[in-house]
Amino acid sequence: MNIKKILSDVPQGKEFFMHDGTALRNLEELREEIKFMSEEDFRRYVNDEKNDFANWIEYVIGDKELADRLRLTKDRENAFKLINSRIIFLKIKLENQEENEINYVEREIERLKDNINREEKIIKEINQEEKKEKEEKVNEEKLIEEIERKLKELEKDVELNKKVEEPPEEKKKEEVINEIIQLNKEEPKPITPPPKPKEPKKNKHKETAEKIIWALIGFVIGMIIARII
Repeated sequence: MNIKKILSDVPQGKEFFMHDGTALRNLEELREEIKFMSEEDFRRYVNDEKNDFANWIEYVIGDKELADRLRLTKDRENAFKLINSRIIFLKIKLENQEENEINYVEREIERLKDNINREEKIIKEINQEEKKEKEEKVNEEKLIEEIERKLKELEKDVELNKKVEEPPEEKKKEEVINEIIQLNKEEPKPITPPPKPKEPKKNKHKETAEKIIWALIGFVIGMIIARII
């Protein structure tokens, strides 16, 4: 049942025309007309053969319930009371309906606000997560760059260490060893014996002592070389 339609004006051309030419456009106008019309005029529209008011209410206004009630009475005052009480009831119902609709709309608005707040919260959390991931990614990239930089520095240090000369002591030791090895490889120069004096021949014991000394010298040099090598 469309309450607004029942209480509204009927479309143009669907008005209820009274015998004096008055055009009724809605229930309230019909109510006022019945309230003040004479019984004789009322009988023109409501009698044993017809009920013009009930037909107009059912087929034009669209309130079959009220039309059925009007068909049960042929009394003008009762018809007025039925139409009047129906109008009051429909207005109250319409107000409640509108209030319910307003409440419904308000509830829907609150529900939509809650949904929007939840969505905004979710979006904010997502943005925070994305921001955190980006920061972590940037930190990871910085860490990788730092590691690569340190690796390059380490490689440079290794290359430099390879080019560094050996300690002076090691070099000096190596030079000494090489000199001794060279000396050992050289053939001993022949010893030129001193010119023989015109004195008596050298004692044989002296010659033997010289040979032993030279042998000891050669033995000591060999031992030194062996220890160094």
